Amino acid sequence: MNRIGNINQFLLNLQIQDFYNYINFMEENIDSHKSSLEEEFEQQAKDFQDEEEKQEFYEHVFFDRYHDLEETYSQILRKSLFLSLYSFLETEFRSIAQKLEKLNLSKIKLSDISHKGLFQYLFYIETVHNIPVNISDDIRKQFLGYNFLRNYFVHNDKAPIKSKQFKSVKGITGVSYLKYPLKPENHHIESITNDFNKKYLDLINLLFKEIFDSLDKLDINI
Repeated sequence: MNRIGNINQFLLNLQIQDFYNYINFMEENIDSHKSSLEEEFEQQAKDFQDEEEKQEFYEHVFFDRYHDLEETYSQILRKSLFLSLYSFLETEFRSIAQKLEKLNLSKIKLSDISHKGLFQYLFYIETVHNIPVNISDDIRKQFLGYNFLRNYFVHNDKAPIKSKQFKSVKGITGVSYLKYPLKPENHHIESITNDFNKKYLDLINLLFKEIFDSLDKLDINI
């Protein structure tokens, strides 16, 4: 790989590291808010001798604040970051595919590919330009699942997930689900946990590593 290719990969790795740093900062911030709230509750409830009174005080004064922190604040931050990661992955993949297109190594253009988004670029890289992306079928299925989650959070958040759709996401780490009582075949996303975005970023990092390794072996400079 030439100097330009090395610089592009270096800059990409810097962006990935920035995301890792932000994930750590965000989760530490959420934990800090939890600890502060717990300390405030314990301080204000220290004079209660009766556990029922203490529980009643919690429900009247602190329950909504805990709920907002756990169910609203942390979830908004994590979903927002996930959408940023998805956009980053798609943007960088589009950039790689467009650079390959400009090399004129194939008569097939990106616009000729019927796939959309990330999978259009991946098809163009792998199938049109014969650049192997050495990831397992399980990881490919996970990327399909993340694609579903991206569309779900943007367009259908809180809607039921039907059985066929659930198959594409049930193996993804960091998502907890609830079943609908009246329709147990449907699921609802209860929350995304503190390791969700890191697991996704780990796969993104792996995917780019495999692509750049293949480009290097094939001596293709972009």
